[in-house]
Amino acid sequence: MDFGSAVSWLVGDISHISFVVLLFVLLAVLIFLKRVVIRGRREVEQVLAQARMEADHSRKSTELAIAQAINATEQAKLSASVQRDMFEKNIQHIQRFEVLGALTGSVAHDFNNIITAILGYTSLIMGDLNVTTTLYRNLSEIHKAGERATALVAQLMSFSRKRPVVEKVIDLKRVLRELERMLHRLINEKIEIKISTDVDLWNMLGDQAQIEQIMVNLVVNAGDAMPKGGKILITANNLTLKQNSIPGLDAGEYIRLQVSDNGTGIPPQDLEHIFEPFFTTKDIGKGTGLGLATVSGLMKRLGGVIQVESKLGQGTTFTIYIPREASAATILQVASTKLSRGHETILIVEDETQVRTMLEMTLNSLGYDVVSASSGDQAIESVDDKEINLVISDVVMPGMTVHKLIENLRKKHPYVCVLLISGHLDEAIADLLIPNVQIISKPFSMEMMSSKIREILDSRDYIH
Repeated sequence: MDFGSAVSWLVGDISHISFVVLLFVLLAVLIFLKRVVIRGRREVEQVLAQARMEADHSRKSTELAIAQAINATEQAKLSASVQRDMFEKNIQHIQRFEVLGALTGSVAHDFNNIITAILGYTSLIMGDLNVTTTLYRNLSEIHKAGERATALVAQLMSFSRKRPVVEKVIDLKRVLRELERMLHRLINEKIEIKISTDVDLWNMLGDQAQIEQIMVNLVVNAGDAMPKGGKILITANNLTLKQNSIPGLDAGEYIRLQVSDNGTGIPPQDLEHIFEPFFTTKDIGKGTGLGLATVSGLMKRLGGVIQVESKLGQGTTFTIYIPREASAATILQVASTKLSRGHETILIVEDETQVRTMLEMTLNSLGYDVVSASSGDQAIESVDDKEINLVISDVVMPGMTVHKLIENLRKKHPYVCVLLISGHLDEAIADLLIPNVQIISKPFSMEMMSSKIREILDSRDYIH
């Protein structure tokens, strides 16, 4: 083979080799591109899958949010409905209590007149008897019963808010003993009540009717926790507190009064709400939710505090701390049967016949010159030409008002003193507190009345 032929053959082979190489290169590129495409497709599929998952999650979240919003709206509607129902029930409670209070006040006013007559006539008869006779002792028991009825009426008047707060020094030990019989009547006969106090229990300052109301509410509440029977322990003892030892109380001397029962106890979740108005765990119709709220409010008026401890299945203890009254004020235990006498002229204005007649007979027997009238107009006519020293008048009478009566009387008798008597000593009487006008509430005993008359007539206000 010559040189030219060899070159031609070599060039031809090179062309074949280059073609083959190029073919391999193209093949490799195609394989690479395929892999790239496959990988890209996988990544796109993954991205799409992720996007679908996120979209699905977003959709579910949106649906959940919408469902929650709908549920919250429904719950809000339900809550608003429940709150509206509770509000309406509370309004109904208040309205019922307003009606009951008005009725109670009216009934108590009528009882005041009856009890006043009973106390007055028994005192009148007892004044003519020897204290050693059987009749005197029997009448004395009637008089004591009338005084106990007076305390019950005071509670009714306090409930109806037609009785003013009368603060005085109170022998709490005596009050608890006197209340014991009544407390037994308020609860199940299977429940035992025991009262234990310090022998030298300190006195307190307050309104006795309010203290009695506190005790009644706590004992009734304890009784409700023991439907099958149990024990109620009432204790009262003297206690000296250091600063910050009891939240809400300063350092000082207090009476600690406790009412404990061994009943069902109060659930922990209810303890923080028990003093809230209208909160009750009792069945519908068996509780108003006002008993303990009333106790809490009365304790604030007394300057004390109330605490509660309870364990389910073991019982509950209410503890009250009342400030000690350290003054040397005397506490009237038993009213004296001696009536104060006089000689002055007294005008009685009372529309209740029994009370007016009793006052007239008693004051005549004590030496007074008495003029009586059943109305303001009749009173003006009766003393038109007569000098009077004292007017005893009921507050609520038909016809002329007591304020107008006083005004007319003082035109001719400018220095006459006035003693008002009423079973409705509410805030309206405050307008009548003008010079030389004093007030005594029904029911009253003739010992109280005769003493009050002498106090007024012998006072400096009467001497001009």
